[in-house]
Amino acid sequence: MNNVTVSTNKRAPYKNKGNPAVELIRRVIDNKPINRPEHYDYVQYDQYEKLEVSVSNVSEKLTKSKFLKNYQFMFENRDTTKFEGKSLLPVYLEETLSKKYYRRKPEKTKQIIIADKKVNYGEYIDNNGVSSYLNRLIMDIDIYDNDILFLLTSS
Repeated sequence: MNNVTVSTNKRAPYKNKGNPAVELIRRVIDNKPINRPEHYDYVQYDQYEKLEVSVSNVSEKLTKSKFLKNYQFMFENRDTTKFEGKSLLPVYLEETLSKKYYRRKPEKTKQIIIADKKVNYGEYIDNNGVSSYLNRLIMDIDIYDNDILFLLTSS
C-alpha cells in the first residue's frame, strides 16, 4: 500500500431552495384559511387525549418505604422507552376518546365522550381534584393561529 488519501466529510449547508419539505410547509401556510374547521359548514372528528405525569430518578429509599408497600407493582413497571438511559415512573394517567362536532351557522360545538379512563388511588387521594388541576395546566391549541400561548400565570 503506497498511497493513502484522507478526506473529511463536510456536509453541505442547509438550503431551503428545492427542499420539498419547505415547499410543503409553505403550501400548508398559504392554504391555512381554507383548512381551518371554521371554513366548513360542518366538521366531525374523533379526538384522543392522553395525560401522563411521570417521575424520574426515584430514590431507593422511596421505593422501600412502608407507605408504598402495596404499590410495589408501580416500581416494577417503569417506562424506559421514552428517554434512553432514564427510567420514568408513571404516577398519573388519564385517557379520553371523544367525538367532536362543529357547526358554523349558528355556531355551535359539541363533544361526546365515548371512553374515559383515569387512575384511581382510592380514598387517600382526591382523584377529581388531581384531574381538575392537571387539566387546567393544559389547554386546547389552535394550530392555525399565528401565535400560541405557551405558559400562563394566574394571580
